[in-house]
Amino acid sequence: MQFKIIPIILCGGSGKRLLPFLKYNSPKQFLNILDSKKNLLQNTILRFANQKSFHKPIIVGNISHKTNLMKSISEIGIQIDSLILEQEGRNTGPAIASVITHLKESGFSDDKLFLIVPIDHYIGNKNKFLNRLEAVIKLMQTLPYNNKILTFSVKKTTTENNYGHLKIGTKLSFENLDNCFEVIDFIEKPQYDLQDENTLWNSGIYCMSIRTCQEIIMKNSPQTWHYAYKAATEGMQRKAKTLLNNEIILNHNHFSRNSNISFDQIITMPYEFGSLICTDIGTEWEDIGVWSGIKRLHMQSVKNINTPQVLNHEIFAQQIQLP
Repeated sequence: MQFKIIPIILCGGSGKRLLPFLKYNSPKQFLNILDSKKNLLQNTILRFANQKSFHKPIIVGNISHKTNLMKSISEIGIQIDSLILEQEGRNTGPAIASVITHLKESGFSDDKLFLIVPIDHYIGNKNKFLNRLEAVIKLMQTLPYNNKILTFSVKKTTTENNYGHLKIGTKLSFENLDNCFEVIDFIEKPQYDLQDENTLWNSGIYCMSIRTCQEIIMKNSPQTWHYAYKAATEGMQRKAKTLLNNEIILNHNHFSRNSNISFDQIITMPYEFGSLICTDIGTEWEDIGVWSGIKRLHMQSVKNINTPQVLNHEIFAQQIQLP
């Protein structure tokens, strides 16, 4: 990649979707769910460690997890641009609005691209995903796509309503980027699974410009922008720690007044046709923040003897009914 992009790593969750296991342990971002020596946060940071391709990542987390956040960062020795800390989680909408405010206050131009990345994803082949991302960045720098939101889509493999459903329309033609579509409709976590060959899962990994993100939040949820902006600009900021350029504690009086709203919900309030495009993630993917995703990942390993073990069964053997 010649054009550098900013990774924004969302790490503020408490892991409620993995109860009852996590109530006896630390949140999922600090667990070795995958069969490696790294926890979920560390695996995600390392995915974007190439500083020729990426700006230093920004991490959003909860202030109660600060010790574990700093420990995870120090163990892998990767420089972080900013650690943005919430005293109370208000979901991904206010978190992302706060990051956008920080980026604008830091002097980044409105057309700067960034990537929203949850930590609880299994990415089968990192190089395939990064190659896909490189093609996405080229697309997002061209008209008319530079004012769109792009999300990485996943082909549905089971009946599942834990994820947003993307109804796709016209296939877009662009160099080195197949399976790219305009999104006709975006149904965030429908009550029932939508069984349609033209419906895909939304991974929740988004790419867009600072301007596009600010505009959709201000249009669809102006109160989110207002309180997140005040929280970021009136928060506490510390500089120059080892492996960390900035530590920002959001102003709780402002941030706590946000609704508990996801960025996905903001996009769909209501969904505006033409605002969103999608492309296949390009490799094996699972959401391992829910038990259904963990079970599917296990079954894939069982069925394919050539697939390496990917789950840490010392942690999960007693939590799910494995065959």
